[in-house]
Amino acid sequence: MTSRSLLFLTSALLLAAPLAAQQTGVAPEPAPPPEKKSLRDVSFRDPEDGYIDATDFILAKHGFLAVPVIITEPAIGYGGGAALLFLNYAPEPPPGAPPPKRFVPPSITGVAGAMTENGTWFGGLFHRGIWQDDNLRYLGALARAHAVLSYYGNGGGGPELKYETDVWMLLQQIEKRVKDSNWFVGAKYLYIGPKTVFNIGNGNVPDVQPREFDSATAGALAMVTYDSRNNSFTPTQGAKLEWGLGYYDDALGGDFSYGRLDAFNTFFWELDPKLSVGVRVEGHFTLGDGKVPFYHQPAINLRGVPAARYQGRQSLVTEVEFDWVVHPRWTLTFFGGDGRVTAGDASDLGDSEDVFGYGLGFRYLIARRLGIKAGIDFAWSDVDSAFYITVGNAWPR
Repeated sequence: MTSRSLLFLTSALLLAAPLAAQQTGVAPEPAPPPEKKSLRDVSFRDPEDGYIDATDFILAKHGFLAVPVIITEPAIGYGGGAALLFLNYAPEPPPGAPPPKRFVPPSITGVAGAMTENGTWFGGLFHRGIWQDDNLRYLGALARAHAVLSYYGNGGGGPELKYETDVWMLLQQIEKRVKDSNWFVGAKYLYIGPKTVFNIGNGNVPDVQPREFDSATAGALAMVTYDSRNNSFTPTQGAKLEWGLGYYDDALGGDFSYGRLDAFNTFFWELDPKLSVGVRVEGHFTLGDGKVPFYHQPAINLRGVPAARYQGRQSLVTEVEFDWVVHPRWTLTFFGGDGRVTAGDASDLGDSEDVFGYGLGFRYLIARRLGIKAGIDFAWSDVDSAFYITVGNAWPR
């Protein structure tokens, strides 16, 4: 299971995306406080313009919420499932108290499961804790999955080798806000334990050692995060930076020893009230000469490129997206990106072949007061094409 496959499964567990996202910058229109309502009192029409709108439903304190899981990842095929979420909002300030410094999203506990047409399935639980007025954040997840994927060798240039893997994944993460700033520091523990069978048999698989067929990798990471986006759902200004320096070792519960640097950076600018641009620069770099199991190798993550198609010891992706508001409720999206991967050192990325992904899509402002947009992206690359259901920004973290 590659990095993007793991990210995909984890993201699916966190399908509270529009609910669990944090607004850490100064939102252009602060979210109204949640209001306890019965379902009969919830309106799906915006009183301001009469369009379909889910703000009232999202902000209503129902406790439990069912969220559909829609999967369109080309590496595993179409599929779906559901997540059942329990929302726990922070207590409302007493009358006369000063207003909160920032919008504090609810803590969320959830269980999720889904399956796809090629036999991939997953299930798991997670808890996203927002504590001390969003000064302390916790994320924990435990998942079990059966994934049907393809491996193309270290570097991505080899023949397609199909395999199936049964994997356990455990994630523990804690972050602390630095004073009253947009910076966070924290730590993460990650465990991935797959049992893998290649369709050609567990014999001579290029770049894969026999001990990787039934093994585990586990690491501890130091994290630094910066988040100044004006809206974490669909930002138009600000930046989100997330850097993690990790060490994976048998002393932590794995079977391999290696270092890894993960850097996820997104930047947003509003060029005009109707036009904004976003830039993503994402890199994953193996440190040292230690053996990295094939299921945790860095990979190219681009719309239109199947997960696990290009992977190696180092990867780097740059992507640009333009959003053009053609109507108060409708936005057209145009995007394109370039990815590189190498089986060698990071310095070899400059000589690696480019992998391009590009496409277009549309968004509908589904929750005006929260700034949440949802829509579909259509993407193409040199090796495949796909469409993606998107809620909020296409680069969630």
